[in-house]
Amino acid sequence: KQLKQLISIPHRYLMDTLLIWCLQHNTEYTQGMNDILATIMMAILGDYAVVKALQQRNRKHPSYAEALYERVRPEFLSTDAYFIFSAIMARVPEFFSPSKKSMLDRGKTQRVEVLIEMVRFVQSKLLKEFDPDLHAVLEKCGVQPELYMLKWVRLLFSREFEVRQVLQVWDTLIQDGNITQNVGQGLVEYLCLTLIRHVRFELLNVVDATHEEGLLKALRSILHFPTVPDIQKIISQSISCREKYLSAHPVKEDDHAESKSTPKEPKSPKKRVRFLEHCISG
Repeated sequence: KQLKQLISIPHRYLMDTLLIWCLQHNTEYTQGMNDILATIMMAILGDYAVVKALQQRNRKHPSYAEALYERVRPEFLSTDAYFIFSAIMARVPEFFSPSKKSMLDRGKTQRVEVLIEMVRFVQSKLLKEFDPDLHAVLEKCGVQPELYMLKWVRLLFSREFEVRQVLQVWDTLIQDGNITQNVGQGLVEYLCLTLIRHVRFELLNVVDATHEEGLLKALRSILHFPTVPDIQKIISQSISCREKYLSAHPVKEDDHAESKSTPKEPKSPKKRVRFLEHCISG
């Protein structure tokens, strides 16, 4: 009974927070919002557990600011989660309320969502440039990036790694300003590239399979993503790939101007925008 009560409290806060956020932003719930908010709440609950344990032992954590002990309180769960969630959503509006842009697709000009453009860019441009052999395998098998990469991008990789690792990825994305709507400039695309290459050998094994069998094997290798022992290595490789690509393909001035106009998240004195690894570690 006590376990059910403990589980129901975050679930109730989750539903209430999503409802209030959607009402205040005059938008509908989109699948994936719950994953991002749930990850935030798990990190905050980890804060509560660590701070409570330290206070009971009358000890201080060397990485925790003094003010953190006063601000991290269970009764602020919904408030903390709401403002952190709002800060993230302000940075990724195209992931959940996608607009469309005109682009040439198979000889015809179509209106395509920016999110779709992003995942196609990763497989058709980045993967082809950094790993042409792997790109050829996916093309031969008929693997479309929308089948697997939309989940990665929209959920900010929250289902691919452990919570501790997800927070490390979010640290990099949030602190370094690596989320942008300008395709090819942010770090999200290069994280996707690195993840595909992480299962490179599994994917290359399907090169001799038939089209249908190869498609199923390739998707199975990507969707059942293996455990990543060193998330920092994945992040470093992604940053290196972006530097190499942008060095070879300089950004146009128009793209710089567009990125400067990206809306910033709302400010609030109650907001605690930090996603540090020690949020859930003891």
